[in-house]
Amino acid sequence: MRDGWVETTLGEVARTRPPAGVAAPGIPYVALEHFDSGDPDLHRWGDTADATSATTPFEPGDVLFGKLRPYLRKVVVAEFSGRCTNEALAYRVSSPTLSQEYLALLLRSDAALSHASVTTGTRMPRTSARSMASMRVLLPSIEEQRRIVALMNHMDSHAGALRAELNAVSEAHLAWLASLNARADAEKWVRQPLAQFTEGTGKIQTGPFGSQLHRSDYVADGEIPVVMPANMSDWAVNLDGIARITSSMAEPLSRHLLREGDIAWARRGDVTRFAVIDHESAGALCGTGCFLIRPPDPGAASWLHTWLKTPSVASYLLVSAVGGTMDNLNAGILGAISVAIPPPAVIEDLSQLGRSTESHQQALKKEIAFLKEVRSAVLSSLLAGKHQIPTSYDEFIRDEEVA
Repeated sequence: MRDGWVETTLGEVARTRPPAGVAAPGIPYVALEHFDSGDPDLHRWGDTADATSATTPFEPGDVLFGKLRPYLRKVVVAEFSGRCTNEALAYRVSSPTLSQEYLALLLRSDAALSHASVTTGTRMPRTSARSMASMRVLLPSIEEQRRIVALMNHMDSHAGALRAELNAVSEAHLAWLASLNARADAEKWVRQPLAQFTEGTGKIQTGPFGSQLHRSDYVADGEIPVVMPANMSDWAVNLDGIARITSSMAEPLSRHLLREGDIAWARRGDVTRFAVIDHESAGALCGTGCFLIRPPDPGAASWLHTWLKTPSVASYLLVSAVGGTMDNLNAGILGAISVAIPPPAVIEDLSQLGRSTESHQQALKKEIAFLKEVRSAVLSSLLAGKHQIPTSYDEFIRDEEVA
């Protein structure tokens, strides 16, 4: 521990506000569903008329810490007065050695999450004010707390700007996709069912039957990833934590191996979910619960990858899916998807526009994820006193405040 730092506990320097019974209607009310995991800001709330039990009052600047399932990181800083559910703890500093802004950093840190994870209960794990009070904290001077808060705020502002850009790009991309169907009708593009579009070398086939792969077939050191609906997100395959099998196990299932440009489509559940196979996921096995769509050539694949993301396709599948408790697709429903085909003169331009926009989105997502990792590492290091922000940073803080 560096000179000038003080070791204490959360309970010694901060307090929680006590519950105050049922409130009259007309007061802002924050329930757990109003928290966004990992987001320090409140974007929505209700009214105390919605509360069915006792609530806890809070004031501007209070840190609201969700004690139910703390691993969800439901921690926000209030900007107004109101009431919150008793499943959240409302924190306020109780010592001049701690600033309210630094308290918010402490409660949003990995250390707080780790401490809160020592909880009671299994199905509905929760921490408590008493348990959190014993959390060990190291406090620098108020001036250094201010520098740390300013640095974190700067990183959060940058991350917020990236998220805003991502939202804008995503909304514009969805609007563009939605416009394609109207353009297809206006310009009388030729339409074909997906099954016809994939004739010749193209195929629509199912993944291996469940009887061909068993839980015991999946091994941690397997060479062949097995793509299932749970591994699909943002029209791509997420290889993190994916189940794998050995090459020898995959040999008799070789017709289900995915190639670059193929599409793996969920057969049940979220029937609008699919993934385009890129060079990283090529060679994976199309697993149980998926259809494999193989366009006949790269040009057809490029346009098909774009068209299948349009809202009209999702709407058709949601209406056509069969089943009771869970939506299901069959090859007939999938093969009947209407695919509009633009003239050759514009098809590549449209496909390229779609690819470039998605590449922009992916780049923003990677930058946001990287910044999140850096922020976590920097904050953990600063809170532990392993590094010190130089006093020269004060000039930068003043410039930021003036701006």
